[in-house]
Amino acid sequence: MKVWIFNHYAQPSNYPGGTRHFDLAKSLKKFGCKVSIFSSSFHYTLLKELLPKFKLFSKKNYEDVDFILLKTVGYKNNGFFRLLNIISYPISLVLYLLFSRFEKPSFIIGSTVHPFAGLIGCLLAKLFRVPHVFEIRDLWPETFIDMNVWYKHSLMSRFFYAIESFTVKNSSAFIVLSPLTIDYLKDRYNVEPSNVLLLPNGVNESFCLGNKTIPSSNLREEVHIKYVGGLDSVHGLDFLLEVAKCLPAHYKVTFVGDGKDKGRLMARANSLSLDNVTFLPPVAKQDVPNVLKDSNLLFLSTADVFYGSENKLYEYMSAGKPIIVASNATHNNPVVVLDCGIVLDRNDSEGSSRKLEAYVAENAKDFNEIGERGYDYVINNRTTSILAEKLFKFLQSIDL
Repeated sequence: MKVWIFNHYAQPSNYPGGTRHFDLAKSLKKFGCKVSIFSSSFHYTLLKELLPKFKLFSKKNYEDVDFILLKTVGYKNNGFFRLLNIISYPISLVLYLLFSRFEKPSFIIGSTVHPFAGLIGCLLAKLFRVPHVFEIRDLWPETFIDMNVWYKHSLMSRFFYAIESFTVKNSSAFIVLSPLTIDYLKDRYNVEPSNVLLLPNGVNESFCLGNKTIPSSNLREEVHIKYVGGLDSVHGLDFLLEVAKCLPAHYKVTFVGDGKDKGRLMARANSLSLDNVTFLPPVAKQDVPNVLKDSNLLFLSTADVFYGSENKLYEYMSAGKPIIVASNATHNNPVVVLDCGIVLDRNDSEGSSRKLEAYVAENAKDFNEIGERGYDYVINNRTTSILAEKLFKFLQSIDL
């Protein structure tokens, strides 16, 4: 079985960023699958071009997984050049196929965030007469409408609704990361739930084993909270700065990562005189376990994003640490059911800081036990090998 995955933002583990498809591809090998991942050569977190100036594409192999890096337009913020970056991805992909030798795939998986990966996947699947599996990690324009960035009946929204409609109606099956997306597809497009695989993000087993917790330090002397991931507006990280402002001095907050919002967040922390807040550069995904180990609590935050699955949530849980969740998407919030952390109200930073202090005071002696509950859940439900087996069986069931 030869599987092509079109994901603009896919990364191997030696770079920061999402490794969902890289990890799945490695696990699919044991089922006899050969996976090729087509991604952009411009790194969305580092905002850095990974290919030489005059090279349009490059095929690299990481742990027996082929990555085809496609040259796309660089950018520094969410402006015109970001749009060109998105549009240039399918163009570069087609150019690669025109000028390269390749074996016809058995399946094409077109994966959002942006919808052009699904669109080009759908069109090429028709050309090759193979099934197209539309993986929806985010909905355009629905997510932007939820975030009040676009109006529901604006020209931009109508344009992306049209792309979505074409892709959905011409796909053979669907992978979604949120149960809300199953309902969305059923209600809007009459898609049968049996034709949809719910496959949330997971954690590579080696990541789990290298990420095991170390005993908590004396929390009366220092409480160390970490956020590891993209510093972009979608995560609503101003909330953590507001909470940090209200916390005692022995609470230390560290942001590890990069992104288009980093400069603004750093400036805001400085303007608020937050001496207890530190910003560190991003690290490769394979180094994240070591970064998480010396923290006491791990912070997860999203704004009004309801159709995805938080990648860092399960990475955090695999560290065996209590999780602080500030998210309006309840499906990304299993800490209440598992009792492996605390939920804060994004609309009340002052009240949230008091709630967090009380939580630490009441539960400090049980932090390792609390973290262990999250760890056990990941090991039994969210490892990549478990998810890859589900994906393989699902692909086997698909008809053109």
